[in-house]
Amino acid sequence: MAELTKRDGGVLHYEVTGPDDGPTLLLIEGLSAHMLGWREEFTHFFRDAGYRVVRFDNRDVGLSQRYPGQSYGLSELAEDTHDLIDHLGSAPVHVVGQSMGGMIAQHLVTLFPDDVASLTLLYTTASAAHINTGARGPHSPSVERRASTRDEAIELHIVQERLCASRTYSFDEAWKRELGGRMWNRGYDPDGVARQTRAVFAHSTDLSRLSSICVPTLLIHGTADRLIDYDASVELYAAISGSELWLVEGMGHDLPRELWPSLTSLIVANAAKARTAVAAEEQSA
Repeated sequence: MAELTKRDGGVLHYEVTGPDDGPTLLLIEGLSAHMLGWREEFTHFFRDAGYRVVRFDNRDVGLSQRYPGQSYGLSELAEDTHDLIDHLGSAPVHVVGQSMGGMIAQHLVTLFPDDVASLTLLYTTASAAHINTGARGPHSPSVERRASTRDEAIELHIVQERLCASRTYSFDEAWKRELGGRMWNRGYDPDGVARQTRAVFAHSTDLSRLSSICVPTLLIHGTADRLIDYDASVELYAAISGSELWLVEGMGHDLPRELWPSLTSLIVANAAKARTAVAAEEQSA
């Protein structure tokens, strides 16, 4: 693991795996999630395809900088991501964002279009209007429960993850428990998550700006998502010209292991479109 001191003086923790000379694929996590949520076995699919894979902790979670007493929006998290891409010296990169990470990715591609070679948005939204505010869990602004022990943190994590679970695919409780414990070990900070939550519920991306996106864009959303309605991805699909949409019957707000081969193959295929376009331009030049 490495760390970057950003332009605002905050520290961002990240990890790079895979071939040094491979194209960079950047994974952006969701609300309250540490980078470990991108399960290592899931990233193997990309490394096996020759990609240099980057995971990182967003501000206010994991091992990255805390911002007590400060407010910020998702555009600031996009700026954090831009600083990381600039630090890596690998722009443009292939961006994959899930949930809040997909919201950050929308800001990134509109604020820093030269940073993004291809875009995959997993169960995300252009505004908070599609978020189910009645759901209990990390995506609700009304959550007040806090853990005082590691075991309690794990149990709360399981409750939250069950809200995200798919209807017709497996729920890997053993892994979720392991992840909950590892997140506690790396830094349990409900105040940081509350600050992220406020940024999420203030999120809004101008759909007309999204229409200017000209990189290959893939949208994936489960029809059984109880946190962000899949209509959100339908709306994004209509706004982003040339994008592709895969609505996955029975999938929730998660990445079931049974779907990994299909999900990763589609993401790699979307990234390959950008690489093909660049090769064609170089050949014509």
